[in-house]
Amino acid sequence: MVRQKLRRFWNYGLLSWVLGNAGLLAQPATNEPAAAPEHIRVPSNLWFAVGEELVYRTYWGHIPVATTRITTAWTNEAGRALLAVRYRTLSNRILDKVYPVNDTIESLIDPQTFLSVRFTKNLREGRNRYHEITQFDYTNGVAHWESQLTRQTRTFPLEPDTREVVAMM
Repeated sequence: MVRQKLRRFWNYGLLSWVLGNAGLLAQPATNEPAAAPEHIRVPSNLWFAVGEELVYRTYWGHIPVATTRITTAWTNEAGRALLAVRYRTLSNRILDKVYPVNDTIESLIDPQTFLSVRFTKNLREGRNRYHEITQFDYTNGVAHWESQLTRQTRTFPLEPDTREVVAMM
């Protein structure tokens, strides 16, 4: 019992310290920007290149502990061309021993309005697991949330300009 509490304290304390002292360093994009499909009107003031990849490394002091890759791409869902923004974070071998992280976040965005269509969060952090999908229905003014792990569902009211965190950034 005491050993389990100490281990939990150590894991949470270490994670808090890592996240509190993490330094993020951006590296240049590694892919050439992708052209939008012909049937998509892309806003002329789009502030990023679709098809680029940004790589961030997280450090604990001078020790690298995780890598996050952010990518953008065009995708087609049910005949509708959408912008996909994906975040993928993986801990390296050092952090994996103490607190493994394997996170994927994806946002599908309407390129005309930049409103969210679907937000998917699939997180594996230590013993914690989350796999949630939120569908945005602006026509009916609601967002439908579902946990893929527990099958819980909720419906939330939706304002006409509501965005989830990725589309907002």
